[in-house]
This record gives sequence, structure tokens and C-alpha cells, in this order.
Amino acid sequence: MKKACKECKSTDLTSSFQGVIVIFDPESDVAKHLGIKAPGKYAIKV
Repeated sequence: MKKACKECKSTDLTSSFQGVIVIFDPESDVAKHLGIKAPGKYAIKV
């Protein structure tokens, strides 16, 4: 069974990322800039 994103249910995931961001407040400027609408831990590629 493939892993899936808890938020969007996509199975198109990657293990190739360069950093991690943790969002506590989805109303923060950073979350809004990244288009994140739910608290959580996100992989990012810079």
C-alpha cells in the first residue's frame, strides 16, 4: 500500500526534498505565502 498525504490524499509523494517547515498557525504570513491552510509538518524544496 502506497503512503498518501493526510490532507489531500495524493500518493504522488517525494523523498527528494531539502528542508522541512512546521506550521503552527495557518494564518501566519509564511503559511499564507506558501498556500498552507492547515497546521503540520511540510517538506520544502528551496
